[in-house]
Amino acid sequence: MTDKSTTLPFNRIILAICYFLIVPILSPLINILIQNQLISYTFAVSLSGLLLMIQNWDLLEIHAKRYKADFKEALFFTFVGAIILAFIIWVNSTYVHAYMPHLDKNIMIDFSWFVVPIVFINTFIFAMNYVIVFKCVTDHLKLQHAEIVVILLSGFIFALLFTVTYIPFEVIAWLKGYLFYFVITLVISYLYNQTHSFLPGMIGFGFVLMVFNLISIFM
Repeated sequence: MTDKSTTLPFNRIILAICYFLIVPILSPLINILIQNQLISYTFAVSLSGLLLMIQNWDLLEIHAKRYKADFKEALFFTFVGAIILAFIIWVNSTYVHAYMPHLDKNIMIDFSWFVVPIVFINTFIFAMNYVIVFKCVTDHLKLQHAEIVVILLSGFIFALLFTVTYIPFEVIAWLKGYLFYFVITLVISYLYNQTHSFLPGMIGFGFVLMVFNLISIFM
C-alpha cells in the first residue's frame, strides 16, 4: 500500500463519537414531536452520516485509494466479508434476535414512495457510520506483530460502545447485542487488517443489511 497509516487526534475521535451518538439521543426527541419512529430514526441516521462524512472525507478518500490500489484483493475480501456477515446476521435473525436495523413491512407500506432512500439510509448509511466510528475509536490500536490482539480489542471496545448507546437497557438485550456486535466488529476489523481499508467491511455490512431488509419488506 502506498498510503501510510493514519493516526487521528483525540479531539477528532471524540467528535466522531458525538456525531455517532446523535442517533440514540436525537431520534427519541424527534419522535416526541412527529410521533413516527421510522422517520425519526431515519432522519437521525442521515444527519449523523452527513456530519461523519463531512468530518472524515479525507479518511474516506484515503481508504478509497487503498481499496483501488489493490482492487482484486479488496473486492475478494468484500465478497468474503459479505458472506460471513450474511451468515452472522441470519443466525441473529433466526435464533439470537439481538437489536439490528430492521424495517417493518407494515410500516414501510405507508412510505412506499420513499422505500429506496429509507432502505439506503438504514442500511448503507448505518453501516458507513458504524465503520467510520469503529475506525476512529480503534485508531490508536496499533500493536506490532499482534494482529489477533488488535482484532479482539477492537471488537471488545467498539461492541461495548455500540451496545450501551444504541440498545435500550435490558440485561438480556445488552448481552445479546454485545455478543452480536462483538462478532460483527471482529469481522470488520479482520477485513480492515487484511486490506488496510475499511471499505470492504462497510460495503459488505451495508449490502447484507440491505438484502435482509428488502427480503423482510417484499417477501
